[in-house]
Parts: sequence; structure tokens; C-alpha cells
Amino acid sequence: MRIGIDAKWYFKGPAGPRTYVRNIVNWLARIDDENEYIIYLNKNDDPSAVEYSAPNFVTRCLSPSQSWLRVMLKLPIVAKCDKLDVLYTQNLCPLLSAAGTVVMIHDIIFETHPEFFTPLERAFFRPVALAARRSAKVLTVSNYCKGVIADRYSIDPGKVVAMLHGWDRVFSESEDEERLRSISEEYGLPERFILYVGRINIRKNLGRLIEAFSGIEDRDIKLVIVGARDWKTSNLAPVIEASDARDRLVFLGYVPDADLPAIYQLATVFAYVPLVEGFGLPPLESMGVGTPVITSNTSSIPEVVGDCALKVNPTSVKEIRAALDRLLGSQNLQDELARKGIERASSFSWEHTARQTLDVFRKVASGTA
Repeated sequence: MRIGIDAKWYFKGPAGPRTYVRNIVNWLARIDDENEYIIYLNKNDDPSAVEYSAPNFVTRCLSPSQSWLRVMLKLPIVAKCDKLDVLYTQNLCPLLSAAGTVVMIHDIIFETHPEFFTPLERAFFRPVALAARRSAKVLTVSNYCKGVIADRYSIDPGKVVAMLHGWDRVFSESEDEERLRSISEEYGLPERFILYVGRINIRKNLGRLIEAFSGIEDRDIKLVIVGARDWKTSNLAPVIEASDARDRLVFLGYVPDADLPAIYQLATVFAYVPLVEGFGLPPLESMGVGTPVITSNTSSIPEVVGDCALKVNPTSVKEIRAALDRLLGSQNLQDELARKGIERASSFSWEHTARQTLDVFRKVASGTA
């Protein structure tokens, strides 16, 4: 079987799809020495920088990198010339292909919550519906997303396969004291803090988190916010200005991936209460290092955290505040959630996800999907 994977986001791209394709490629290279793979990178990428490769893995640099042109025009030609049995893409897939097509659709929040996206973004995602209907198989990241995709696009739920993300094991390794001290000094971290990690946009619900934080009983703890600003962040300005806790807010902006495990580990509590999520990797990363989590009780989040976090209604400032007070006020609860979180995080495996993906490839190639 010859499999082609569109890996245009292996080095650069949206954080979620980049993390996903990187781990799938790396783990397929580890577990499968039977089939041939062609990994399609971008024109200016360095194939030698691919983290994990194997003799049956070939990398090729393609242009253009623009998703629509690449998937709709370039990849069908490449699939035929390279005699692919399976072509694997993210979000979009060719309308016509000599290979069996499998598409990863991370979520369709742009359909269910269009208010969180610009008109240009919504236009960009419009072909996703065609990809869901025309592909041989659709993969997605949670049972929540599976149900929404099948319902919204009127396709057989059996065509959609939910496979939860794995997570990077660097978030399970305790950083040594010297490293923790160095990171704390580099970023000017307070001794005790609540942590948020993620993009700063309206969907992540930071306005309500800040409002809840401003009213908590513990007046000595700070809220550290890690993440780059997206569009539609202007709603945060009046919330911050009106907050009597604005001097206890610390905005770090973008932080390199390599520094995140230590920052998670240094936090007292991790708070992540998005309005909707396709998967939700940050709570899993926090659980992995043993930092207790407060998160949303909606969409896919309960599938990720189970009973190993405090779950709240993300639209209720009162609930978020009560959860913060409860967790900060109980060392026993912090210890319990830390222990349970580490155990649950260890059950999420990129190797398992890669094996599930390979099973789908085999079925598509054999016509039994």
C-alpha cells in the first residue's frame, strides 16, 4: 500500500493541525515498516528536519502551499503520478482522485458558531462540507465532533471515525528545580498563579474568566495568560479596564512550546473555559504535569478530562468563580485532581491514534471502508 500525506503544516501552520500532522507522521514512521509513505511538505521546507523518518518514508516538497489550490489542483495530479492507494489530507480533499481519500476534519465550529470567525475564514472553510461528503472516510478528534459533522453534513455516522488526540510526553516529565527556577525568572512568573494557555479570542471566553478571577477570595494569587492575540479581542479591553484585579493579570503573549511544560508545572491551578472546543489539548497537557484543572462542561471537553477536573458552565461567571475558590481553598482537592489527571493523561496515546489511522487507511485501500 502506498500512502500520501499532505503535511504542509508539519513545520508551520495553525497550532492544532501542526501538532496533529507532526505526531501522526512521526508515529506512523515508528509503527509501520510495511507500507510506503510519501510525505508532501511545502516548497521551502527542509526534509532533513522531519523529526522521525524511516526507509519506507519519502519526503517531497510541493508548491503551492495555499490549501485550496494545493489540495484541489496539485494533489490529484500527484496522487495519480505517484500511484497512491490512499491520500490523507486535513480539512479539504480533492473532488476527484485516483487514490482513496481520507480527510481529517478537526471540528466544524465555523458552521455551528459562525460568530467566532471572520467572513474570510468562513469562506475558506466552505469546501469542508464537500470534503466530508466526497471522501471515502472522515476522521475527527472527538465523539462530539463526529456527531456534529454527521448531522450538519447529512452523512452516515459510520463514515466518520472519532479518534482522540494523543499528547506529547514532555508534559509528563517533571522539570528539575534549576529549569523551573530559570523559566520562572525568564518570564517573571509570580510565586502562585492561575494559568491559562491558548489563543486569545472570543471563543476562548477569557472575558468571563477574568471577571470570575477578579472576585475570588484569594487576593494574593495572579492570573497568567499565555497565548497570541487573534482577531476579536477588543471585547477583553473593557473587562480588563473594569476589573479591580487588573494589576494581578500577567499577559505573556506567545511562548515557545519547549517552555510550556515548566510553566504548566509552576502553576497552582490551570483554568480553561472555552465556549466550544473540538478537542481541547491544553487541559490534557496540564493534567499530564499534575496541575489541577478547571474547565468547561460543554462540547468535547468532558471526553478529554473525564472526572479528573472541575467542570463548569462556561457562560456562568458565578460557577467559574466558585470553582476557583473551591480548588484554591483545598489542598486535598488539588492533590486528588493532580493524581487523577496524571493517570488519565497517560491513557491518551499518539501511538494508539496512529494505529487507528493506519487501520482506516487499510480499509480504504481495500475498499472495505
